[in-house]
Amino acid sequence: MTNRTRWVALVGFALLVCSTQILWVSFAPITTQAARVMHTSPGLIGDLSALFPVVYIIMALPAGRWLDVRFSGALSAGALATGLPAAFRLLFPEHYAWQFTMQLILAAAQPLVINAISTFAAHVFLAARRPLAIAMSSVALFVGIVLAMVLSPVLFAAGGLRAVEGVEAIPALVAMGLVLITVRRIKRAADGGSGVIATDGARGAIDVDGASGASAADGAWGAIAADGGSGVIAVDAPSGAIATDGASGVIAVDAPSGAIATDGARGVIRADSETGVYRDPKAETIWVSLRTLLRDGPYWRLCGLLAIGIGLFDALNTWLEPILSGFGAGRAAGNLLALMTLSGIAGSASLPPWIARRNVRRGVMRLAVGLAMLMFLAMLVSQRPLWLGVWMIATGFLLLTCFPVILEWTERYVGATRQGIAVGFMMLFSHLLGNALIFLVQALLARPMLAIALLAGACAVGEVVAWGLPANVRPMSIRRHPEGPANRRMQA
Repeated sequence: MTNRTRWVALVGFALLVCSTQILWVSFAPITTQAARVMHTSPGLIGDLSALFPVVYIIMALPAGRWLDVRFSGALSAGALATGLPAAFRLLFPEHYAWQFTMQLILAAAQPLVINAISTFAAHVFLAARRPLAIAMSSVALFVGIVLAMVLSPVLFAAGGLRAVEGVEAIPALVAMGLVLITVRRIKRAADGGSGVIATDGARGAIDVDGASGASAADGAWGAIAADGGSGVIAVDAPSGAIATDGASGVIAVDAPSGAIATDGARGVIRADSETGVYRDPKAETIWVSLRTLLRDGPYWRLCGLLAIGIGLFDALNTWLEPILSGFGAGRAAGNLLALMTLSGIAGSASLPPWIARRNVRRGVMRLAVGLAMLMFLAMLVSQRPLWLGVWMIATGFLLLTCFPVILEWTERYVGATRQGIAVGFMMLFSHLLGNALIFLVQALLARPMLAIALLAGACAVGEVVAWGLPANVRPMSIRRHPEGPANRRMQA
């Protein structure tokens, strides 16, 4: 791919991500009006949005595994299942059963799109540009929610449900077309495209274009790179490494699953660490693919931080108004949340490439969670809108930025053969833990000081988790060198 086609592809994918969010919450700001038009209850209209997180929990792991095994097919399905139902909603805008069916299909498409954020960046962009690509796609998540909350009431007032659904279908259809074109280019390259080896000028790494035919050698996380401390020379493919230990000359097998890896995007040749038998990871079950991740401490810490961050943000969006109402300041909640979200969009759009370049991921996450804890403590001291606004703007700028930072860290850490399921489990875990935090806060709404203290306590747990993160990103495949029979045979 040329630079121009890469950026066009990113625009299409980011627009698709944005569309999934718009279509998710499109009925939320017009619940009462939509209920009147469809001749049903506001509760049932609320279900049109509420079913999305439920379906995500069910679909997160299968969608992630499908992206790992058949990226092009899975992303194409996600694009089609976003664009077509968005347009088909217009056929019967006043029929609830039809709208529910279309929303159900859209809900099934969402994990195929969101789980693909880091995988898409790895397939289309060279290593130096992946943090920016992940950041732009992540920003699209927040922008989509804001646009839906602003546009749906305006469009409904102008032309009813038909106007809402007609306008919101346009970006979904455009995104579907652009993504399908990108997928076709990726498939054509994988089937024998140019295969040009490119040099990543920013890092000096040898990097093969992930879209034009591609094993990647990423200088940041082990391309043809020598680790100054351990002497490891590794070729990252980008899923896992053929690594030579400088001291012993051992070719290391990916621990703990054991991998002699070629390009994970098209199939890694793996050797079982105990038997030495080669196997194709695409034939693995979801559990076998996930098992390596669930045994890894740093991956669990990343999951925990993402879950706490999403849980805090969702809890604030759900309960800030009733919490502040207990102090007579509930009317300021909407404006405060808008300021926090806009600040987070600005941070997510600008900071991640700098954070990756400076390798300050761990420090930024410690600072973000610590600042969130101070924000809740400040909320205990005073509930004046101006005071809270300063704290929420500063916190949102860093806290929401952690989302693309964690996805980029995961992309570098787990490798291409596990990216989809790694992000899928992260999102599944985040939904479950986030919902638990929402329900816990709900139980304390009668005593708002305790509700705020609970949120501060969640931040304290997140701070402990953040301090346990490693300082540098090293791929799972070259972080450990197992001593199984397969290694001993290679060493011999």
